[in-house]
Amino acid sequence: MKFVNAEGGINGKKVALIHYDDRVEAKEAVIVARKLIESDKVVGVVSGSYSTPTRAAAPIFNQNKMPYISTIGTHPEIPIDRKYVVQVAVMSEIHEGSGRKWPRKS
Repeated sequence: MKFVNAEGGINGKKVALIHYDDRVEAKEAVIVARKLIESDKVVGVVSGSYSTPTRAAAPIFNQNKMPYISTIGTHPEIPIDRKYVVQVAVMSEIHEGSGRKWPRKS
């Protein structure tokens, strides 16, 4: 962030990273999502959480038209019908299928 802010930030505004721990719990992810939107007034979110909390938070971000990038959550429902939710993790079905193709010792 130092480099970005030293160059004038984004569109002339300084950038700050805010970190919260959802403890891999859906209930906590909902609390964190609301706090980021309502109190912190963020302009976007990058999530490093797993599928369960991501599935709980995604609808909240989408309803608030908040860009939300899921980097770890792999459940296929995360981005469905959500214009503001982007999933960059590989889907579970792909993991499952590729695991079967690994060579095994006999």
